[in-house]
Amino acid sequence: MAVHESCDSLDAELVDAARGGSKAAFAELILRHRPVVLALARRLLADRGLAADAVQEATVAALVGLDRLQLPARFGAWYAGITLNTARRWLRQPAPGPLPAERADDAPGPEEQAAGSEVAARVRQAVASLPRGQRAAVLPSTGLGSPTPRLPSSWG
Repeated sequence: MAVHESCDSLDAELVDAARGGSKAAFAELILRHRPVVLALARRLLADRGLAADAVQEATVAALVGLDRLQLPARFGAWYAGITLNTARRWLRQPAPGPLPAERADDAPGPEEQAAGSEVAARVRQAVASLPRGQRAAVLPSTGLGSPTPRLPSSWG
């Protein structure tokens, strides 16, 4: 009985420290109780991977809800309850199906964008090498002479 009481009193001290911002205290609480809650989750879910995920989710919930724990000495039971509720919720939810197939969009990919910028650089270089009169004639049609391309006025 003395061992049980000392464990509960240590849990209470660790909870107080964790509430005060001690990450090490919260980590110690989880290390002390994780084997039990993992076994409970494994038993309920019958899958090691799912059980580990449920315990991870329960751990986050325990961290977020630590201020709502009314009896700090009973952290282990509270954490186990969160874990069991998480596992039960997962059992009630239908298993997720495969993700829907992604539809390709019409936007150019990185390779096409790179090729397009290379072409634009070559066009700029070629236009810059033209005599001034020809350059003035070409620039409006390429849009290279203005911040945004302009359509000829004849296009409406």
